[in-house]
Amino acid sequence: MRLLYRAAEQTDRFHLVASALSARALGPQLPRVLAGRPLTGEGHVDALAREAELTFTEPSGAYVLDGDVFPAGRVTVSAGPVLDYLSA
Repeated sequence: MRLLYRAAEQTDRFHLVASALSARALGPQLPRVLAGRPLTGEGHVDALAREAELTFTEPSGAYVLDGDVFPAGRVTVSAGPVLDYLSA
């Protein structure tokens, strides 16, 4: 999957992709995700960010991170330190 196709553009920011669409509505966009292209349609966030705060209006709000679902009323995500990777 190449959903986060912009992740390496700026090392001090993370690639934020968010949508309020259901899994069923997002399913037809799978070919775009596999090809590393942005989601289509209205209501998506696709941006590089240093920090993002998500607030859920419903009491049973939840978000998905790396495939796991977490219940929350509010969550703040921020970019961590830039790491240099060494390979052998």
